[in-house]
Amino acid sequence: MRDDRPGTGTAVHLFIRAKPGKRHTLLTHIADLFDTMRAEPTFVSAAVHPVLDAEDELHVYEIWSEPRAALEMRLKVHPAFARYQKVAADLVVMMRPTFLAHPPLWPAPDG
Repeated sequence: MRDDRPGTGTAVHLFIRAKPGKRHTLLTHIADLFDTMRAEPTFVSAAVHPVLDAEDELHVYEIWSEPRAALEMRLKVHPAFARYQKVAADLVVMMRPTFLAHPPLWPAPDG
């Protein structure tokens, strides 16, 4: 059962800089990963945004209905995520994750 109170889930924002000319290949692997991860019971959604003014950069947003610690444990043991990390090591210059409370606090709840 999902708990939609602020801060009970986790949103992840990833800033990714692919190696020059590797963004399209990386996007293919990210799509494959999310095709698998969407079957996880706490997966809510994901979005991938190529940066218009930087041909090797991406922003990825994921929403999960579980706390950060549980999400990190899930990913640590998930075979699809392990495969992605191995492939990404050859395609990525930098990956900076930011973990956010979800749902967000705005719009403010009534009352």
